[in-house]
Amino acid sequence: MTTQLTIRQYAPLKPETFDDRTRSVRIVAATENPIIKRDPVLGVRINIVHFVDGFIIPPSGQVPLLDSHDRSSVSNVLGSVRNFEVKNRVLECDVFFSGTSAAKDAAQKVKEGHLTDFSVGYYYLLSDSHLIPPGKTKEIRGRTFKGPVRVITKCYLREVSIAPIGADRYAKVKISDKSKTKFQPDTSDIILFVFVVYLLFFLLIRI
Repeated sequence: MTTQLTIRQYAPLKPETFDDRTRSVRIVAATENPIIKRDPVLGVRINIVHFVDGFIIPPSGQVPLLDSHDRSSVSNVLGSVRNFEVKNRVLECDVFFSGTSAAKDAAQKVKEGHLTDFSVGYYYLLSDSHLIPPGKTKEIRGRTFKGPVRVITKCYLREVSIAPIGADRYAKVKISDKSKTKFQPDTSDIILFVFVVYLLFFLLIRI
């Protein structure tokens, strides 16, 4: 008796929002989904939430498109990002790829559906954020947040990067103009992390 194994292969989703004429594509640059980053005050990795309506766009209305947040050389600039708009608590925008070979290569991977993730680079003032320690809760703009978390209410956008794997799982290429990305708090994959941080904090205050 032989066992036959059936393997299903799925083609990558090709974005309908990709425009060959302008080498551009519509993306979700950021959401209010918690991401884990190193906190500048605590010195440990905690949840970071930034309100997307708090992003300050430069007066020019555009920021550079970088390769994986690499600011070390102009050769890492793959294009520019413009036409920012906040919808359903997500930040949408248009990515325009340059005519360089590196940018065309990245654009082709996006067009084929192989490269989908994006990420934002920004800076903020501590006075424009709220640090909520472990075990504490705080209401900000009608929403309740449970620590440990830093909630950033205002930040300055510096760049948008295309990346192999982005920190925000919802910051991706828009497949179609009709597709909608709604903010949904995502905590299932950080419960263990929060428990460990809380335990470490408890041990520290006992020393």
